[in-house]
Amino acid sequence: MTMNIKKTVAVMLCAVFAAAMLSGCVSSTTVKEKDAGEVTIFVDETIKGAITDAAAAYTKPVREFPEREKAIILIVSDSTEDIVSRVENGEYADAVFVLGDEALNALDAATEGKDFIVHSSRVALNSEDGAQYAIAVLNNSDRQSVVQGFIDYLMSDEAADVLGGNGLKK
Repeated sequence: MTMNIKKTVAVMLCAVFAAAMLSGCVSSTTVKEKDAGEVTIFVDETIKGAITDAAAAYTKPVREFPEREKAIILIVSDSTEDIVSRVENGEYADAVFVLGDEALNALDAATEGKDFIVHSSRVALNSEDGAQYAIAVLNNSDRQSVVQGFIDYLMSDEAADVLGGNGLKK
């Protein structure tokens, strides 16, 4: 009988150990998938609502674009001046959406030869009141392809209704 108890205890311990190992694997895989698609975007506070709505539409499950629902878009809103200052002071962001193209130019001018902006990513959105918002991926981003996918979406016909409902157009 003592041998059966030892075997039972040994089997139970193995089962608990195996379950713990499997749960650890699932957890770490989930974290890696989440981190792979997480982007931080500094957004001028005047268009926070529009970009938040666009991010929700972008990440909504769509059969044609299953990779989008894995994207996690973190929006940090502030004034354009404060966004420029935060980036210049080394705060991490994958992209910036600022009021006026001059703000992006100011970032590059203030860097003494260091290029903050991925220039091929620069695009603009216009508001109904005539304001122009400049958008660009930052060179220090380690998720440039993910954030570029979101910017491409903003420039697509698919996003026109969401942006238009918020007073913006490409």
